[in-house]
Amino acid sequence: MPWRGLKRSSFRRGERISRCAETRNADTVGKEQIMQSIASTDFYSIAVDRQKNRLYITIKGATWIDPNKVRNWLDDLAAGLKLLSPGFTELIDWTQMSGILLTDYIDEAQKLTMKAGLHKAARLHSRKSFAKLQLDNISEKTGFPVQSFFDQKAAEAWLDEK
Repeated sequence: MPWRGLKRSSFRRGERISRCAETRNADTVGKEQIMQSIASTDFYSIAVDRQKNRLYITIKGATWIDPNKVRNWLDDLAAGLKLLSPGFTELIDWTQMSGILLTDYIDEAQKLTMKAGLHKAARLHSRKSFAKLQLDNISEKTGFPVQSFFDQKAAEAWLDEK
C-alpha cells in the first residue's frame, strides 16, 4: 500500500499535510523509482527521489500571501533536503500556481536549498506569467542556479545532465 506509514499533522482550514509517504511510479524508461513524499498541502508538495538525488516541489494554489497557510513550508523543505546528498538537483513545478506569492519565502527557500548543496534546478511553467518574472528576479538576486522550462521532459533531461 503506497501510503503505509503516513503521518498526518494537524488540520487547519482544510490544509492537509502528509509526511514521509513512499509512492512508486514508473518513469519514462520503465524503471521503477521510489518517490518519498515529505509534505503535501493545498499550496505545495515536496518529495525526494533518493536514487536520482533529486528534490521535487510543486507549488499550487491561487495565492501565497497569507504566511499562516504556508507556515510549515521552510521546515518541510528542510526535511526533504536532509534526505539528499550535496550535488542534488531540483525540479520545481509552478504549473499549478495561478496567483501571487510571498517572495520572502521563496528567497529563503532558495538560500536554504543552495546551502544544502544544490547543483542546479529546473523551474517548470505552463506559460509566461507575472509569477515567472517574480521568480526570475528573486533567482537573479540570490544567485539560484535555475533554468526555466515549459516542458517537463526537457526539464528532467536537463537535470539528468551532470
